[in-house]
Amino acid sequence: QKAADVQSKLDQTTGQQKNLQDQLDSLKQQLANKQNEVNAKQSEIEAKQREVESKQKEVTQKQQEADKLRNELSNAQNDSAQKDARMA
Repeated sequence: QKAADVQSKLDQTTGQQKNLQDQLDSLKQQLANKQNEVNAKQSEIEAKQREVESKQKEVTQKQQEADKLRNELSNAQNDSAQKDARMA
């Protein structure tokens, strides 16, 4: 009888251990899946960051072009005003 009780307890404990191991394995898989999602999102973020940096460079270049053209326009207007003044 005592041996049967011990065997029953052992079987119960072994079953609980298997259930816990299954839960642990499931949690590990969920963690791996979430980590993959995080890695994918991180890659998306990095790609968007590169896109933003590229656009920022374009904006800066266009700003410089606009500044240069404004200077050219200002110089041309000054030249024209000086010519008009000389002719007057």
